[in-house]
Amino acid sequence: MDDGGEIMIAANSDKLTWDVSGTLLNPITIKSLGTNNRAILSRNSDYSTMLHFKNANHIKIKYVEFNKVTEGGLELDNCDFNEISYCSFHGDGNFESVRSTGIIWIGVNPNNGYAGQNSLTSTNNIVSHNLFYDLKVDTETNQHHGIYLSNGAHDNTISQNYINFAPCHGILGQHADYNSNDVSMNLISKKFQAGHKETTGIYFTGQDDRPKETYNNGYPNSIISNTATNNYVHDSYNSTAVTIAGNLPASNTQSNNRAYYGWYPSDPYWLGYSADKIKGRMVSGDFDGDSDDDVAALYDNGNGNANLHVWLASGESFIYGNASSGWWSEDQNGYSVPKVTDRIVSGDFDGNGFDDIAAFYDNGSSNTSLHIWLSSGTDFIYQGGNGWWTTGGYNAAEITGRVVSGDFDGNGFDDIAAFYDNGSSNTSLHMWLSSGTHITYQGANGWWTTGGYNATKITGRVVSGDFDGNGFDDIAAFYDNGSSNTSLHMWLSSGTLITYQGANGWWTTGGYNAAKITGRVVSGDFDGNGFDDVAAFYDNGNSNTNIHAWLSSGTHITYQNSSGWWTENANGYNVEKITGRVVSGDFDNDGKHDISAFYDYSDAFGAIRSNVWESTGNNFNYFNESLGYPWRTQFSYFPAGSSSNFSARIEPISQAESQEMLVAYPNPTNDQVQFEFRDTPKNIKVFDINGRLVIDKKISDKTYTLYVGGQPPGIYIYKVSFKNKTLDGKLILE
Repeated sequence: MDDGGEIMIAANSDKLTWDVSGTLLNPITIKSLGTNNRAILSRNSDYSTMLHFKNANHIKIKYVEFNKVTEGGLELDNCDFNEISYCSFHGDGNFESVRSTGIIWIGVNPNNGYAGQNSLTSTNNIVSHNLFYDLKVDTETNQHHGIYLSNGAHDNTISQNYINFAPCHGILGQHADYNSNDVSMNLISKKFQAGHKETTGIYFTGQDDRPKETYNNGYPNSIISNTATNNYVHDSYNSTAVTIAGNLPASNTQSNNRAYYGWYPSDPYWLGYSADKIKGRMVSGDFDGDSDDDVAALYDNGNGNANLHVWLASGESFIYGNASSGWWSEDQNGYSVPKVTDRIVSGDFDGNGFDDIAAFYDNGSSNTSLHIWLSSGTDFIYQGGNGWWTTGGYNAAEITGRVVSGDFDGNGFDDIAAFYDNGSSNTSLHMWLSSGTHITYQGANGWWTTGGYNATKITGRVVSGDFDGNGFDDIAAFYDNGSSNTSLHMWLSSGTLITYQGANGWWTTGGYNAAKITGRVVSGDFDGNGFDDVAAFYDNGNSNTNIHAWLSSGTHITYQNSSGWWTENANGYNVEKITGRVVSGDFDNDGKHDISAFYDYSDAFGAIRSNVWESTGNNFNYFNESLGYPWRTQFSYFPAGSSSNFSARIEPISQAESQEMLVAYPNPTNDQVQFEFRDTPKNIKVFDINGRLVIDKKISDKTYTLYVGGQPPGIYIYKVSFKNKTLDGKLILE
């Protein structure tokens, strides 16, 4: 193949055939060489597949644009362990350009000499994050599908693809012996127009006019264990998202798929997700211990039913953990979510390296409990109705909107603090210090108490962080002095007491209305200098807003002017739609804190969307993407003639690089392997010589002992995933 410019397949020529395999350690990658451009593969308007992979394994195809897709774009014919991701497939807009086939076809083609050879399959391929659009057919008898699972397609993953205006089925399973395929979180839109077939978005069937002897194990009983979950289909013909033919075995299942009829919403995965159900109950933290901060929210299902939803950050994505069931659920009418609103925080309260969640529950009659959910890295373990602290004579309503967490005593366990309104402008800063197994209330006077301080003047504007860099977390709050005069008050911790820095705080000014930031104040090290800072969304009215920043030097804080680090002055951002749903964290693990807000589109689209502002150290870059997709992924079309490169090359991990990043010993072994890493990895996976996953472990430390004694002797491959790379190596078990 060529290694530069656009590759044009001439009309009536044979398709390009690829029959060279990579290996697990050394996959072959076909991708663009540029960061902004796509590799382009084009065909003139004739009927033929563009790229045919035959008996090829361990190929990765990324950032390739399949231009003028007239019949099939890419065919995986008896191919295993391949990945197709972040590619785009589009037609040329001509109604007569497309016949009956699939843009991506996975299986074993009986027309290519494989009929009756039951051992052949196309297995463990991944098709994800691809874009399909401008696909048309000449008549409704031609059925052009986005992705086609055919004979021998086993254990493939079809996930998070966007098939826009599919002429027929968005994803079709047909013929026989396709099984155990996972079709999940795909977005398929179908729009009424001439030449488009009235069919469902996803269809599993065994109908075919070819003899059943052609296929493995007969038909249709060989079609088993295919699943369709959490897909969204917008269909202007009907309201069915997924159809499974009635003659297929019951092991083919569908669940949690959404169908939307009539018009096309912006964020379909999140239709039916009510932003009000998590308002005042969103937190951030590293819940899975992979160094990327995540987001969690306590969702109110009503009638005492609740879920703790989690969105795990991968460096560029929020992944909806365990889907709608979340990491914890209460479906026995036993938990009233409104009783903790605006009193929920996160922190590592037990010191196991995973952030946890805590909330003050109002039991009524001035009886309050501090509920705790401890993270195991994969779920939350609720500590019971009494929590880690419960008492009578304590009114939870008097701390609402004024609860924060942090390691205030510096013992390595996060603690909790709250400003209690004693009435008559008398306020106490109450403390609950954690020992890792229990939490101790520091008494009614707390670490600070005073008359003449009205706690209601800081409600919804209190944050914590190490603002002076002494290793103990501190507290900051915007105080409304009235008449648009505002002060940023500071309480600095020494580990045993907290010192109020006076009524002027670290910043005070006239002409600043504190009410304009209520419910939208966060803290974090936004400039990466080692001192935590403060940021807030300011409502200028008429859907105009700024993110204001106050940067700490350790001894004072500097306001970054009224234009802030981000501005929307085109009447395009209504901050009321994010109030109570703003959090901060280092979501991309670059050492600088970012901001995320869940925007309520219920009045326009009936959806919720994740907005992310990534810090560069001196401003925020705004990304407005769907919760289900990487927030930094934008598909774009580069027409013929644009500067792009198309290359195929083997990209092995060098032995020197592997040795520099990690050490594994003893190897060979018969019991355990000790791993030592230069950087903290995310996980380690071990595959047998056939590519089957046998061990999958998460890691949150630079050393790890892997137990392998239960595996049969032989040669294995380990893969250790870091933030920006994956390292592989050989492991021999005796």
